[in-house]
Order: sequence, then structure tokens, then C-alpha cells
Amino acid sequence: VQIIQSLYEGRKTMNFRVSAALLICSILIIAGLIKMAATEEPYPVEADDGVVDLRNGMSDVQKFSLQGDWEFYWKQLLIPEQFTVYDLNPVFIPVPSSWNSKPFQQYTKQQYGYGTYRVLLHIPEKDIGTPKALFIRSIGSAYRIWIDGKESGSLGTIGRSAEEEQPQIHMNLL
Repeated sequence: VQIIQSLYEGRKTMNFRVSAALLICSILIIAGLIKMAATEEPYPVEADDGVVDLRNGMSDVQKFSLQGDWEFYWKQLLIPEQFTVYDLNPVFIPVPSSWNSKPFQQYTKQQYGYGTYRVLLHIPEKDIGTPKALFIRSIGSAYRIWIDGKESGSLGTIGRSAEEEQPQIHMNLL
């Protein structure tokens, strides 16, 4: 009985060591993949007048940035349905940047406020319905995001005043 118990304890210790080694290896592999993905430079795509078009020769691009000139609507919190119902006139603002930077102060005229940013993303027909991800770097604010007319993510609570808004800051993956 003593020998069987010793063999059992030895196997138990070896199983624990193997499990711990596999766990550590898995963590290191996942960390390496995350670091590779984070350091890979995105394909240089620019939004032009609020549109990013990936339909022509861009079907193999895996990672790209949505920077460029986005539509911006000062003092308007718009939802997708309003873009088809109302005749809206956007100002085009470079993203990333702030709506209260010098070139746009003529429109905003205030240091604090709210507004709607909008960019249309056209993808190749063969990619419609396939899984995609949207990585959002830390933004110290509150926002809601719609994809194909459906709310797909948010951060904090949007408000029309400092009292109403509850900003947050962290990265988001949708």
C-alpha cells in the first residue's frame, strides 16, 4: 500500500508539473501573438470625405487604420436612421484629432461639447458576412458605435453636458 501511494503521489506531482509547463507555454505563445498583432503596422488607408473604400484591390488586407477625413456633426447626437431622413451637412475633420483643434474652432467655438463622427466603410462583396473586428485605442470620452445600422459597442455614458456625460478611458475590441 505504501509503494502504491508513493507512485500515486509521484504521478500527481508529475501531472502538476506538466500542466504548469503547458500553461506557461500557452501564456507565452498567446502573449507573443498579441505582441505581434499589436506591433504590426496597419495598411495605410485614408478616409476621404467620410468614406473608406476597400473594394478595389484591398481584399487581402488584414489590418488597416480608419484614419482620414471623417464626417463630423457638432452639437448633434445622431443615430443611423437620421442620416437617411434628414438633409445633414457635415464638416470633415481629420481622425485622429480633436474637434476643438484650431482649424475647426470656427465650427465648434467651445472647448467642451459633443458631436457625431461618421465614416462609411465599403468592403469587398466577398467579405460581407464574414467575421471582422474593430480595435479602438483608448479614447478618454464616451461613445456609441453602430455597424450596419446596429449599435455594436459603447463606452461610458454620452451626454449633452458635463453633468450628463460619464466618460471612461480604455481600449475596446468589437
